[in-house]
Amino acid sequence: MRSSIKTFSNRLLVRSRVSSQSGRLALALLTLLLLAQTVGCRLGEESAPRPNIVLITIDTLRSDRVSAYGYGKETTPFLDELADQGVRFAASYSPSSWTVPSMASLFTSLDPDHHGIQRGLVEKNRIVGQEVLADSHVLLAETLRDAGYRTYGVSANLHLAARFGFAQGFDHYENLGFANADRIAPVLEAWSEELSSGTQPYFLWIHYFDPHDPYYPHSPWFENPVPALAGEVSEDDPVDIRRLYWLNSPDGRRRNPRRLKKELRIAKAAYDAEISFTDEQIRQAFEILDLDESDLIVVTADHGEEFYEHGNLGHGQDLYEEQVRVPLIVRFPGSAHSGRVVDQPVSLIDVTPSILDFLEIGSPPEAQGSSLLPLIDESDNERAPVYLAVSRAEPGLRAVRKGSWKYIRDLGSSGGDRLFDLATDPGEQRDRRLEKPDVARELATHLDEYLAAAPLFLEPNLEEVDEETLDELRALGYVD
Repeated sequence: MRSSIKTFSNRLLVRSRVSSQSGRLALALLTLLLLAQTVGCRLGEESAPRPNIVLITIDTLRSDRVSAYGYGKETTPFLDELADQGVRFAASYSPSSWTVPSMASLFTSLDPDHHGIQRGLVEKNRIVGQEVLADSHVLLAETLRDAGYRTYGVSANLHLAARFGFAQGFDHYENLGFANADRIAPVLEAWSEELSSGTQPYFLWIHYFDPHDPYYPHSPWFENPVPALAGEVSEDDPVDIRRLYWLNSPDGRRRNPRRLKKELRIAKAAYDAEISFTDEQIRQAFEILDLDESDLIVVTADHGEEFYEHGNLGHGQDLYEEQVRVPLIVRFPGSAHSGRVVDQPVSLIDVTPSILDFLEIGSPPEAQGSSLLPLIDESDNERAPVYLAVSRAEPGLRAVRKGSWKYIRDLGSSGGDRLFDLATDPGEQRDRRLEKPDVARELATHLDEYLAAAPLFLEPNLEEVDEETLDELRALGYVD
């Protein structure tokens, strides 16, 4: 399309040399042509109306449990189909290892240290409320609404409620609290007619809470790996990973390590069942909304989940791969570049600039992420390092990923830095900092520059949390 416009432009300019009058006519015709051009497929299709955009985020989904990412078990047949039809980013990172800072980063295209949402409900072991995403930040929904999109959002995680700033830019926004994935479908059904009947395109964000713990061993996907513990697992009595935190019994004796190993196996199996259950719910959402290949689809997750790979369970405590590496699948209209796999490390802060770039809409000036489209069409493989942060307890951790190397810094310990080569050590078991001092210095410098550029948030805007909400959060292990 762009080449044809350029050819037409050259012809008009040649003709303009005949006379100044014809030149003025040529310029006027070219101007009208450019103004009439609607945004079509950024990757080469002819001019077309702007597509509907559906952004799906899945809570607590680590990428290596998604079958499209090489997991040995078929957990996500529907997401696998989307990956075949679209582009899969093999090394996609959440900017943090828990929901609030990660989702704030996705919508603002800012790292957690720049949007200021880090500690959430707990600060220095004291319940203070949840930090609120400031109105001064420009969120993706706001930019799309200003560009003529109708905007809808439904989230099944109480941390993403409107009062915490996540409804900015949405014409319609509904938060379901901590709800299972099947609670999303009725909301979509209620909106489906309105979504399909409008003359303007729509942007729809869906956030599924599954597969967050406690893990429901949904049938028919759950396969109990430990028959001896079968009586302890049911759909009405889900696997509560919080009980695994306590390796010591009340009388001070260490829990039987064999029992812990069995419980971990059950937890992982139930986690897989949750993933498959959510995958099926996403398939149903596509059917309810009657989505087709003319729509732009983005699927990702807010963070991962650890099953004791580095001595922790759950998420929000560390920046190892199992807690921050997440799937990212993009299906473009017309299934452009279907089956493409991008190996370079990318971040969720790149999602908003990529959607806006595809629509040829400028990103907000404060955005730190960059469009992924040059990676997809292989016109530019140079990327800035990926930065990660978690500060649920002071002072927190920071990390940087560049190439195959990952550097993690403990801000509370002068000797707590670690360096890993993910190409040879994907499980991050061997600290290479002393063996590779030059690499360590380079990545440490990147982290120094990142931290030096971060603003200082002295008085975050905190939203008080009521007792009913606190009870829900205690039940999920967020607070004591």
